Amino acid sequence: MSNQQRNSASSDASNGYFDLHTRGIGYLNRTRWVDTKGKGGRRGTPFLACSINALHGDANDPNTSLFDCRVSGSDAQEIIQAVMPSVEKKEKVIVGFVIGDIYAHTYERKVRENGKETGAVEAACLIKGRLLQITYVKVGDEVVYHKDKEGVVTTSLDLAGSDDSDRTGTHD
Repeated sequence: MSNQQRNSASSDASNGYFDLHTRGIGYLNRTRWVDTKGKGGRRGTPFLACSINALHGDANDPNTSLFDCRVSGSDAQEIIQAVMPSVEKKEKVIVGFVIGDIYAHTYERKVRENGKETGAVEAACLIKGRLLQITYVKVGDEVVYHKDKEGVVTTSLDLAGSDDSDRTGTHD
């Protein structure tokens, strides 16, 4: 471990938390608002959620890992809301992302064969986390959002609340 890594780890620990961030690219799916009223012990305000099938492995034959996320970052919320219609129309939406605080979530699901439930249940698992940032969005063949390493944003999305003082780049 380098001195820089040790210093970073010790400063995070002295702040009382450790960051665990996952960065990648994947297919955006299941954009939705989740209403928590009446769901067991969790009560609160509705929140925006989505699923991302993250790509990894060989670029010619990639594998995917499913992330189910609560959209936490304010910019990420604006971007996800702007592309929700494309996701609902089943268009191919690819995103560059940063997800934090990932953890495994196990649950039981009904077994289906040929589109019909068999009556059996099986254990399933997915990765949950908080979607913190979107760095890239491609809808179909068009890049509609890109944030470079310096933080300069180029977008053709209609982002609510965006103004020139908050974002640099092109806005329609």
